[in-house]
Amino acid sequence: MYYYIYNMSSILTRTLRGGIGFTITNLIVKFSGLLFVLLAGRYLGVKNFGILAIAISIIEVCKSIGLFGLPITIQRFMSGVDDQYSKGLYAAIIFLAILISIILITTLLILAPWISKDIFKNKNIIEPLRLLSIGIILNIIYQIGRAILQAKELVKNIIIIDAVYGIGKIVFIIILFMWEKTIISAAYAIIISLILTDIIAIYFLREINFTINFSLIKDNLRTVLEYTTPLFIVGFGYLIAQQTDRLMLGGLTNATNVGLYTISSGIAMITSILHASFVSIFMPVASDSYKKGNMKGTMFSYYFISKWLGIINSIVLIFYAVFGIYILTLFGKEYTTSGNYTVLLLLSSLYFIGSWVGPTGALLQMTDGHKIELINTILFITINIVLNYLLIPLIGIIGAAVATLIAGSIRNLLQLIEIRKIHKLRIIKRSNIFILIVTVGGLLVISLFNLQIIAKIIAGLVVIFSLIYIGIHFSTDEEKSIFDVIKTKINNRLVRQ
Repeated sequence: MYYYIYNMSSILTRTLRGGIGFTITNLIVKFSGLLFVLLAGRYLGVKNFGILAIAISIIEVCKSIGLFGLPITIQRFMSGVDDQYSKGLYAAIIFLAILISIILITTLLILAPWISKDIFKNKNIIEPLRLLSIGIILNIIYQIGRAILQAKELVKNIIIIDAVYGIGKIVFIIILFMWEKTIISAAYAIIISLILTDIIAIYFLREINFTINFSLIKDNLRTVLEYTTPLFIVGFGYLIAQQTDRLMLGGLTNATNVGLYTISSGIAMITSILHASFVSIFMPVASDSYKKGNMKGTMFSYYFISKWLGIINSIVLIFYAVFGIYILTLFGKEYTTSGNYTVLLLLSSLYFIGSWVGPTGALLQMTDGHKIELINTILFITINIVLNYLLIPLIGIIGAAVATLIAGSIRNLLQLIEIRKIHKLRIIKRSNIFILIVTVGGLLVISLFNLQIIAKIIAGLVVIFSLIYIGIHFSTDEEKSIFDVIKTKINNRLVRQ
């Protein structure tokens, strides 16, 4: 019994340690990204910022294609494996990434006029799209290097390269905007920061004696392709959640709506920081535990993540419900509309649901359920596109948000059912049910009723204290022991000071 508890605690400790590290790096990335959006949005104006947002969304889609699910493949195969075995696999992965990147860049350079004029009806997209296309291969080098460091659980190095990329964009856009406030200046800021990031990522890989054996490409290419092909569509589907709505808004309406929507979605994505952080470390931990046949230890971390991240993201959602309209004013009065506020709440609700159910997708991918995730993703993409096509003409940016919320929620529900059926695990516990009831009830009261700001704050505080009580009341003995260790360490540091 002691060994079982110790083993679970060690897995949870790895998850907590890595999760906190990835939270730091994701905070840097998300807030620097939001600051980049704030600067670009304020100084370019809604229409020009919308053009930049469309170009970036196209590049993000192409980047996802170029990555081809390879970062997740690295987590699945490289976590806890012998370095000698990994050399051939890395060679095959890098070969695929470079080959696809070159094809994508060439295609974009040729098709940029057609994409801009015929699809988005705006010739001003051509130049930033061509410039940012160079960033595809730069971004892929960054993401592959990051994935290798993640598989080695070198969180400190990841924090550094993410900080260089995030802060670099801010520094360079400020410098370039001092010279000329144009879409091209913003695009150059992204490219320059990516070049600097790649240099540092390659330096860290050299530090860990990262080597590849290109003579083994042929022997490993089939293994990589068989695993990564389904994951390509899975990863593409996750990107679709962030980009399809913007791209379809641009195609079905105009760049102004894309600019408005991008601001709200950028703020909403802050809600995903903790979830993304803990998923990042959960993936190699879950893969390692699955190989060793220790699903119980993995699930202990899973339950911990779903409960506490659900609570934290619920608090963020309630905060947006109370102060969301004031947050939007930071970007300029033209971004402050009731529709934008509604979009912010709808997309934040999607991220809350994702954290509330836990890392369902990561669990399936790391336990040989990647083909099931492929089916989930195809359904998700189809539902998302169809709903966007139907709802955007009817209710504009709100329709895009509703479509993404419905499609994402259906995907989460499917994943829950599949995990229950395959692993015989009941993911949703009583604590999760109470968290959902309190969150939905509080959100409806705050957002639907015409309350004064003081009443909204009071209602929000009631929800927050209720959530904290639920978290503490349903804590397990193992959770309490971890909290006791953390409390003791904090007290010891305070005594030393």
